[in-house]
Amino acid sequence: DGDGGGGGGAVMDRFEDNPVVGAAASFDTGSTDRTGGGGARDLYGGSRPFQWILPIMGVSWRRIHKIAGLDSYFFLRYIRMCYRITSVTAIWGMLLLFPVYYTGTNRAGSWYHFSMANVNQGDTWRIWVPTLFMYIFSGFVFYVMKNELAHFMELRLDFLGKGELGVNPQQHYSIMLENVPKELRSDRALYQYFDQLFPGKVHSANVLLYLPELELLSQKKDRTVRRLEKSIARHEATGERPMHLHGRPRLNCCDIDLSHLSCLDCCCNTTV
Repeated sequence: DGDGGGGGGAVMDRFEDNPVVGAAASFDTGSTDRTGGGGARDLYGGSRPFQWILPIMGVSWRRIHKIAGLDSYFFLRYIRMCYRITSVTAIWGMLLLFPVYYTGTNRAGSWYHFSMANVNQGDTWRIWVPTLFMYIFSGFVFYVMKNELAHFMELRLDFLGKGELGVNPQQHYSIMLENVPKELRSDRALYQYFDQLFPGKVHSANVLLYLPELELLSQKKDRTVRRLEKSIARHEATGERPMHLHGRPRLNCCDIDLSHLSCLDCCCNTTV
């Protein structure tokens, strides 16, 4: 099915909560989805500000994973993990640490009155409160990171075993060969060789050759085509047919092809 089988679906069912941080992915899903509804137009169709928040909260993690892919999915999961860590610790820090620091007796001024600077050295129980909070905070961070890592490993193994929607699963059963003999450096020859070793079990064979001379000729061809298209466009726009004297080298100034006089003018202006 579209979710990659029962294993991946079972994993995703446990993460069906609706994240506000999924806003970034919801815009992509709305703009790329061609099968249902108006997509992004539904989010921006009205005139009320921030009315896109409720539709975004309705986007599930399953849909983000299906539309955006595994990389974008875990990027948003990482942002969500950081949000959980900072928000939970900030709330408990204000509820527990601020009153402890505020009632200190060190008479610190300004915002330092709400920090550990307002706690005296000999105030033992007030020093123990942030110490215990630090241990609890560290344990909570490790717990959240462990859960995200376990979720990542499940989806990663599911991807490696079953592939991704829209990607040929043959890529999971392909091998790369190096130092291929010259007589086998063609798709047909390499395929026939392995088909003799494993009859009927070879899907295809593709040979990638390192040919720097051919690459240089291909680049020269691309430059020629680009200049020809530029000349045709100039002729269509101005009615003037561009000319080039055979054997005269082309001049390039600031990565722009110029005539001799134009190049001299450009260099003079640059010098001045």
